[in-house]
Amino acid sequence: MQTMLRLLQENRYDPQKKPHRELLASTSVALRRAWSIVNDLINLPGLENNSYQVELEPVRLKEALSDSAQLVTIAAAENDVILDVQYPADDLMVVVGRDLLLRVFDNFLFNAVRNTLPGEAVTLAAIDQGEQVEVRITNPGEKVDVLNPDELFEKFMQVKHQGTRKLRGASLGLYFCKLAVEAMQGEIRASVSEQGEWCFSVSVDKEGAIS
Repeated sequence: MQTMLRLLQENRYDPQKKPHRELLASTSVALRRAWSIVNDLINLPGLENNSYQVELEPVRLKEALSDSAQLVTIAAAENDVILDVQYPADDLMVVVGRDLLLRVFDNFLFNAVRNTLPGEAVTLAAIDQGEQVEVRITNPGEKVDVLNPDELFEKFMQVKHQGTRKLRGASLGLYFCKLAVEAMQGEIRASVSEQGEWCFSVSVDKEGAIS
């Protein structure tokens, strides 16, 4: 962002130059994410005390996944990470708070890209399970010493990474995701395989499943 700001201040930005256009696009996404994170922090107390009002509405899941993938495309390219999106049927509708759902996907996808080695893939997939749809974000990552991966959603949770043996705090983003999904009457889960493949998943109701 500082490089882009300097180009603008010095009146050196040239839209005809591809690196400048790419830098502008990257800066735009970074600013959008920064504002979203600030907004998450503002909404966090309301989610904690159940005073945040979520308007549940039918949302076309394919469009929501497409919007989420678009936001992380630049970050994936910058980190040389492959983004594999497996879209559901065009007419698959879920009942959610659209903005909250996109924030959850955004948190999961950026965390996955950030923790995936160059050349590896992050997969975003939707699985129709009858009355619900499960959205999974999977990536190969670093193993951590945690007995129950769902503990990562707890506030101020710390985990020890097996590679470095260092304690690192899980961000408030995962805690926000837990509260946001629960506010939408959904379920959130985390798992890690013996090979170190991480999977964060969200299950929400399909349209017509809520009476």
